[in-house]
Amino acid sequence: MLALIAALALLFLLTLLLLPALGRQRKSQLRRNSASPASDMEDADDSDDDSNDAGRSPAAKAARKALREDGRLTLPAINFRPNEAELSQPSAALREQLAVLGEHLTQNKSAARETTTTATVRVTSIGHTDRQGSREHNLALSLRRAEAIADLLAGEYRVPRERIRAIGRGFSEPVADNSTPDGRQRNRRVVVELE
Repeated sequence: MLALIAALALLFLLTLLLLPALGRQRKSQLRRNSASPASDMEDADDSDDDSNDAGRSPAAKAARKALREDGRLTLPAINFRPNEAELSQPSAALREQLAVLGEHLTQNKSAARETTTTATVRVTSIGHTDRQGSREHNLALSLRRAEAIADLLAGEYRVPRERIRAIGRGFSEPVADNSTPDGRQRNRRVVVELE
């Protein structure tokens, strides 16, 4: 009897762990299935010979591929300093990644779902921090970082601001070890997700 209860509990925990990943996979699959046949053909052409990427940098090519395949783009080229959210001089790689994202959003206007009042959010900018400082401080800082990217998308890449949502996650989703300077740097990032 105890073995059965333990097995059911383990199954329940595994289900809880796998549900978020299945949801992301389902969103990505729905996004691909809702694309028009013409865009499917373009995507197939892009993945085969990258002819449309001629002259693009590796950062731009990787951004295009990530948006096409995952519907999300991690912006590692930001290099936020500790406790800062300003983008005084965005790197060339970041500018190329944002240009690809802006191009993707403006070319896919037909995919935008409209309500009777405003356009539905089409992209979410998610800010992250390292583990230094309080939870409250890092939540506010991560939101400012997400807003910095949202403002850049709206200002320089002509994505309507009402199509961009900015949220902060603080230090709750690290991608690297916060005990090293390199790990903390990697955790100070913004992830952009298409909706």
